[in-house]
Amino acid sequence: ILRSVAKGDFKSPEGKLVLFILAGTIPTALMGFFFYDFFTSLFTNLLSVGISLIVTGMVLFTSKFVPARGEINYRKSLLIGTAQGISLIPGMSRSGLTIGTGILSGISRETAVRYSFLLSIPAILGATLFEFNNLTVSGVDAVSLAIGMLTAMIVGYFSLKTLISLVLKGRFHLFAFYCWIVGVIIILISMV
Repeated sequence: ILRSVAKGDFKSPEGKLVLFILAGTIPTALMGFFFYDFFTSLFTNLLSVGISLIVTGMVLFTSKFVPARGEINYRKSLLIGTAQGISLIPGMSRSGLTIGTGILSGISRETAVRYSFLLSIPAILGATLFEFNNLTVSGVDAVSLAIGMLTAMIVGYFSLKTLISLVLKGRFHLFAFYCWIVGVIIILISMV
């Protein structure tokens, strides 16, 4: 991908993928920018988190029944990018929504996984830059931040290997049961 960008080759499969990532990043960035206050207000709303987990579970479970063999295009990139923007709501799984939406849009499971994780790179970098001032203002020192990032990277790597294996084996929908159980528990807790 980096070689295609360096050559300015956007007609090769890797070069086209860069354009699809940029297209998918647009709805995420717009939603994050314009609805930032709305999304952050939901972090203290347990009912919203529970409902979001149940919705995530529905997307994951439904993806089981779609024969996904197609390739990605601009329309599907925008759709998956919109799903990534929606995943800013607490309780929505970014990976679950983007991979599930990719599969539901008809792209192959392998392409959905690959695109989902490549699409996360600009989103994570953008969110980090956007939130960086808040991190320094709230007293998070550089060492703690570095340790947290390293820990997240290591745990994330092994978690992603497991997730990718389950998606490619057609068992991605099993995460739906976890989402539903935890979602119902959180909804019940929110009513107490």
